[in-house]
Amino acid sequence: MFNPHPLTVNIDITLLRLKRALAVIFFLNIFMLFGTWVHKSGLLKHSNNGLRRMVAQFNLGTENVIAAWYSSMLLLLVAVAAFFCFLYDKGGNSKLTYRIINWGWIPVVLIFLLLSFDEMGSFHEMIGESAGFKKMLIVKDGGGGWYAFFILIGLVALFMITFFVVKFKGKIPSLILSILGVLLLVSNPFQEKYEMYTWHSAPDPDTWKRPVFYLLLEEGSEIFATFCFLSSFVLYPVKSIINTRNQTSEERYQLELIVPKRLLLDPSSLIVIAGMVMLIVKINTWEFESDSGIPQNWFPSAMSFIVSILGFYYFLNSGNKYHANDAITLLIAFLSIIISIFFGANLYVYTGGLVGKIPVVLLSVSLLAGIFSFTKWKSKSGRFFVGAWLVSIFISLNANGFSSPVFGYIASSCLLLALVLHYQQMASKLNRNY
Repeated sequence: MFNPHPLTVNIDITLLRLKRALAVIFFLNIFMLFGTWVHKSGLLKHSNNGLRRMVAQFNLGTENVIAAWYSSMLLLLVAVAAFFCFLYDKGGNSKLTYRIINWGWIPVVLIFLLLSFDEMGSFHEMIGESAGFKKMLIVKDGGGGWYAFFILIGLVALFMITFFVVKFKGKIPSLILSILGVLLLVSNPFQEKYEMYTWHSAPDPDTWKRPVFYLLLEEGSEIFATFCFLSSFVLYPVKSIINTRNQTSEERYQLELIVPKRLLLDPSSLIVIAGMVMLIVKINTWEFESDSGIPQNWFPSAMSFIVSILGFYYFLNSGNKYHANDAITLLIAFLSIIISIFFGANLYVYTGGLVGKIPVVLLSVSLLAGIFSFTKWKSKSGRFFVGAWLVSIFISLNANGFSSPVFGYIASSCLLLALVLHYQQMASKLNRNY
């Protein structure tokens, strides 16, 4: 079904635009922290419930809200950037040592994928109490699970610092940003542990209230650690090219990344594997006894976010921004962002008010995008998956409980396959013309 040849990713951008994009993310971080402070400061205690619920969506200290989705997808974006760094380095130095060190990017990708998943599933808050971690270390105070967890964090931090020092040798901005990111990220679980200590040590734990400063420090450390990693990873290949070619920040350049054939799997196989993991997670989350995050929401949210990235990539790298195909792709990209938020913020459980009207809007826009795709796209396989997407998203937006994210994941997966097949056929025709 899919072209077996190595995949080439061409990114056409300027350093100035990249810095502007990072600036937008920086101010979004500030906005989320401001929303956290407003919601927790008590300024809205006399406001109506609707306003408080709306502001709560931007509280980084609350689960299943837009802020939690934002933090999770930012971590997923870091994983994507790390994978791009891996592809960039694959085409660099041919020395054996360099090639071996370059494979260190893969654990980095996996680490940030797990962090993105954890941000929505909230496993780290209870993982020290899980049976698996408790068995790792047996100590007198019964906290062996948490000791094992902190040791694991220390080992991961040591690996990352060592890898970044070796990899970013001579790339000072990326090195400083990545090391700062590690330190901020590692401080997060220790801050949480300290808060638990102050809670239990309070004269009356039942009336203890978490200071807003603690919350802002913890969430700020986490979200700006992510920002540091993202800045480090996206600036690394860009700065290397600019320094090599003596370009300025305003000049456009093309970054060609080739995915080796041995790393390519049929996208449908990856989708099935991730779907099986989703079911396993759903079956086994009871072991963590956590009633905060909803881990299964990550799968449809992450897949929709990936579809949006792919859609924006196809649009920005198309020759004619006003072509009908490009307009459809842009519509799909924006629609996928909204669907990602819809599942990531757990909005699908609400049936009343304005939020309860969101499924109708999503279905209407999906139908519009589907009709345009059927009329403009020529790939028969692509059309089939567009149809499967529309059926799945209809079921998802009208289902209850676990069925909604399951069909949401299937829908976004079908849309991903439709996009890949459509643009694969377009690329094939373009190559034949030349």
